[in-house]
Amino acid sequence: MFKKIHVGMRTLKTSLSVMIIVLIAAFTTIDPQISALSAVFSQRADFGSSFTFGIKRTIAICCGAFASIVYIFLSGLLPTNTFTTALLAGVGIAITIQVSLLLNNSAGIIGASATFLIIIFNIPGENQYIYALWRIFDTFLGAIIAVGVEYFLPRPRVLKWTDAYNRHVPKFIQIVTTDDDDHTIS
Repeated sequence: MFKKIHVGMRTLKTSLSVMIIVLIAAFTTIDPQISALSAVFSQRADFGSSFTFGIKRTIAICCGAFASIVYIFLSGLLPTNTFTTALLAGVGIAITIQVSLLLNNSAGIIGASATFLIIIFNIPGENQYIYALWRIFDTFLGAIIAVGVEYFLPRPRVLKWTDAYNRHVPKFIQIVTTDDDDHTIS
């Protein structure tokens, strides 16, 4: 009926990445939400896959931000009405998808499209340019933190620490170190 609680290596590393980002955000002007989401998306089973996914995620956000900048520029030149907004939104999504495909990042199309749509529909016009640039930075920071955690805490090193911890605590609060710690988010 109830599934056993499983806190594995990837969960711990993802949690650590988010904690680091929240601490950095406390002393800077970064958006911890965007950076933390980027870290959650980027944290993978090993350094190589974390690095690759972090790069793909950052490229996706760049594609969406680029398309939103094109949208913002064109919307400033054209009359403001529903038809223009709809036309530019469609053109912007086409740009987002095509740039993603040109950069061989089809897996990033959804994230790129979400970035584009959030910027054009949820961010006030006077802040859209700067938000697009900050979104790229926040995403890059989250990916870098996740990849850094994976680099500095590789599985063999963490296994030694978790084994030592597990020997000193009751079974119900031990850290599981099996390979089935898959909280895959695509």
